Amino acid sequence: MKEELTPLRSVSAAAAAAAVCVCCVQDVKMKKMASMQVYMATDPASRQAVDRQMITWDENLEKLHIEQYQLRCYLSALQAADLPSTKAR
Repeated sequence: MKEELTPLRSVSAAAAAAAVCVCCVQDVKMKKMASMQVYMATDPASRQAVDRQMITWDENLEKLHIEQYQLRCYLSALQAADLPSTKAR
C-alpha cells in the first residue's frame, strides 16, 4: 500500500498561522502586565528598571518578527509559492 502524504504547504501554513496567533495573544498579555507593574511601582528606580525592561522586550519582539518573516520568505521560496505579506503577524 502506498502511504498518502499531506502537502507541505498546507501543514506549514496552518502551523505558522497558529504559532503567530498564540504569540500575539501572549505578547499583548505580557505588555499589559508590564504596564500594570510600572503603574504599581512607587520607587522611581523601579519604574525606570521596568521601563528599560519593556523597551528591551519590545526591541527583542521586533527582532523576532523580522526573523519570523525572513523564515516565512525562505519557506515560500522553497515551496515556489508567493512571498508572504509583510503586514501579516
